[in-house]
Amino acid sequence: MTYHYDALSHKFTGKERDSESGLDNFGARYYSSSLGRFTSADPVTMLPDRLADPQQINLYAYGRSNPLRFVDPTGTTIDDRACQANKHCRKWEKKYKKSKEGQAQWKKLEDDKTLVVKLQWDSKAKDSVTNNYAWDPNAKLTRATATLAPRTGDPSNQMNSESYPFGSTITDSSERQVYVFAHELAHVEDADTTEGRNSEQEIERLFPDANVRYKSEGTSGYAKDKDLQATFAIIRADNKRNENVADQRAKGVVESYRSCVSNKDCK
Repeated sequence: MTYHYDALSHKFTGKERDSESGLDNFGARYYSSSLGRFTSADPVTMLPDRLADPQQINLYAYGRSNPLRFVDPTGTTIDDRACQANKHCRKWEKKYKKSKEGQAQWKKLEDDKTLVVKLQWDSKAKDSVTNNYAWDPNAKLTRATATLAPRTGDPSNQMNSESYPFGSTITDSSERQVYVFAHELAHVEDADTTEGRNSEQEIERLFPDANVRYKSEGTSGYAKDKDLQATFAIIRADNKRNENVADQRAKGVVESYRSCVSNKDCK
């Protein structure tokens, strides 16, 4: 069946409008153009820190009631529908949000209305990764996808101590899951900084061609190709830098989680 975009049925911000109800489909919920608000509350968790911002308290508003400046492409700020659809991912997110630092990190990303973060769960993946970055002409991060792999939440799967100096020391499964969750979101935060953006863009620019050359030349050819070796040295340095930054950010979240569990005051 072929689907055609119909300008007559796609209205506010390009979302499809149901002809019978008059509601616009934003994925996570519906928007009523006649009322100027969503018909159900934002499914993203209402955190205590949102009380400091009146526009964040209204869970029915579109883009903090400022549609000329902010966009809300899915009806949520952080699109965690795929995570919420999986019981294991839901548990990870719940643990992560128990700590004050986890709540603060989530709120920071949630409050950035020019950024769409997609949170996914891949039960078959070997590694948790953050990718699909996009920046606007002013170098502002506008999109990223964080994909969580369940095996990375298991402390028995060892981490490289050079890239993950803190993460590699975690032995508790709950702490490891909180770490991985915070670590991937930390990559999103970092990609919105000048140094982080430059590092990610350098990897994106160099790796595809270098990988093709490596596969073509093989191990023996790589051993003789000084230029290719130098390219991979740059990629490894960028990767290490990125993982170290995310490791330190995640460390703060895990320590906050440990504290709330110890004091029995987790939110």
